[in-house]
Amino acid sequence: MNELAKLFEPGMIGKLKVKNRIVCAAMGTGLCHPEGYTTPQYTAFLTERARGGAGLIMTGVTRVVSDVGMRPGSMGIYHDKFIPGLKQMVEVIQSYGAKIFLQLHHPGTRGSEDASFPTVAPSAIRHLRTGVIPKELSLKEIMNLVEDFGEGARRAKEAGFDGVEVHGGHGYLISQFLSPRANRRTDAFGGSVVKRARFACEIIRRVRDKVGRDFPISFRMSGDEFVEGGATIDDSVEQAPLFVDAGADVLHMSAGNGEGLHGTTPNFMHSSGCLTHLAAAVKKVVKVPVITVGKLGDPVTANQMLAEGRADFVAMGRPLLADAELPNKAGRGELQEIRRCIYCCNGCIHNRWEGKNRCAVNPVLGQELEYRLQPAPVKKRAVVVGGGLSGMEAAWMLAERGHDVSLYEKDDKLGGQWNIAICVTPELSTLTEYLARGLQRAGVRVMLNKEVDAHLIQQAKPDVVVMATGVNQKSLDIPGAHGKNVFMANDVLTGKVNVGQEVVVIGGRLVGLETAIHLANQGKKVSVVSRGKIARDIGRLLKLTLKDRLVKQGVYLYPDSLPERITEGGVTIINEGEILFLKADTIVMAVGSKAEDKLIRELSERMPELEMWAIGDCVEPRDALAAIHEGFKVGNEI
Repeated sequence: MNELAKLFEPGMIGKLKVKNRIVCAAMGTGLCHPEGYTTPQYTAFLTERARGGAGLIMTGVTRVVSDVGMRPGSMGIYHDKFIPGLKQMVEVIQSYGAKIFLQLHHPGTRGSEDASFPTVAPSAIRHLRTGVIPKELSLKEIMNLVEDFGEGARRAKEAGFDGVEVHGGHGYLISQFLSPRANRRTDAFGGSVVKRARFACEIIRRVRDKVGRDFPISFRMSGDEFVEGGATIDDSVEQAPLFVDAGADVLHMSAGNGEGLHGTTPNFMHSSGCLTHLAAAVKKVVKVPVITVGKLGDPVTANQMLAEGRADFVAMGRPLLADAELPNKAGRGELQEIRRCIYCCNGCIHNRWEGKNRCAVNPVLGQELEYRLQPAPVKKRAVVVGGGLSGMEAAWMLAERGHDVSLYEKDDKLGGQWNIAICVTPELSTLTEYLARGLQRAGVRVMLNKEVDAHLIQQAKPDVVVMATGVNQKSLDIPGAHGKNVFMANDVLTGKVNVGQEVVVIGGRLVGLETAIHLANQGKKVSVVSRGKIARDIGRLLKLTLKDRLVKQGVYLYPDSLPERITEGGVTIINEGEILFLKADTIVMAVGSKAEDKLIRELSERMPELEMWAIGDCVEPRDALAAIHEGFKVGNEI
């Protein structure tokens, strides 16, 4: 495609030719052996991305020493015993025309997030979340670690990798040396911007000594840590040429640290290409290629960043979890067939910290070795009630497997509750559009504006019914809760109602906070009342972004507060045992949902012999990941 010409142009890293400009970024998967060996499952995961067309694959973090805390399922390269398994993995990846780099890594203080191993750092500064105070590295220990990185690179080369990436970002050990926030040393490895870069430069030089002149070395760095007192883009612009002089063949520009990870992993609230300015700034001061990151899953946007000269390669992480075939589909001009990442950070990030590996929109992620679509043993006439995410996923999977499927939706369009999210973040519509195309391809009959009752089911005479009837909004049982100045959050977000200038949002979870930010963006004076903590039950990365936006918009927050009474002039709350009155002309309810299971109960009573499955929010209100995965599961089991 001409509009993607730059994206599919071959590129050079040192003397290594890469077939296109798409880099599969390093990502934790939890798929490797607890002792650090690669596994068939991890090989299958990487193979799927290589088969899907990525030009360069980066492995996940691979520890260069044994006694550090690492997330479950991460690889090791601290001993020659790993070489045979890695060699087999590399050969499979390369057979698909992709190049593969091994990422060399030491977690530093962040190791305390994952295990009870002793942690080390440039300075003995307490880790904000774990409270662990690391051991300050001595000069001898620093040079021993330099050698460990070099030996890891030697093993990677012996295993057949095309190159290595030294991980110098995201608040890990090398990044801590680079950061004035984490590095308080006064010796040759701390103080000035140049001295803080010495550890990284020593590592790059030692790696170069071990692997020779022609073996590519990538250096990944946080262009800006996005925290007060941390490394800035000005620091990175000064340090980047030093890394090149030390031997780096390409610079991989990321962002954030352990305290500002919402900068490392942008979510649906960030703009596309939101980190590319960091790569662009560094590209001006170095003569080696630069890799950029930051919500670049749209091939058109990725190509534009390259065409504008902001970078030479684009790294995609989560977009290649959502659809490993993204490069091939884009290369064929099939942009509408790409299953787009929705940047929810729900399955890939928050579940991974629990040792899991999931994707909200791609249920097959992590099952690449095992899963194959199996035709249904017996063709059935299936009715799916509800056209939300779970119903759509179930319907097209059932039809793909050979069932005769009809889907009924009471509204005039598919999407269900997801349409409310789309009103706030329009790019989320890519998910419903993808599922709708799946329904069409699979031959599902879709009936809109059709509410299903027991009589319709009896007339249709299906062999099986899948109930995906969703939820209804909840209110509060307090005086004034049904007053004329009280509206439901969903109606506010979809623009069905108009609110006043002073607004109190009752509910401090995702919907309530999104509503508050939505209204504050319109210039409203907004307060949020929550019976518990603000942003509870929300993943850490999204929580950080939400809180940052709330503070910047000047939203007043009242955690651990109970609404007592609503009047025309506002709402009375109980806060820490004290009565407060919050003046407002509009009250918005965002206090949760309740499962819509009336039809399920009715069918169970009137047609007990009917095969019936319930999925999604009508079982229990949850999130998009649960909806998609349950729809997928049922679609494969019937």
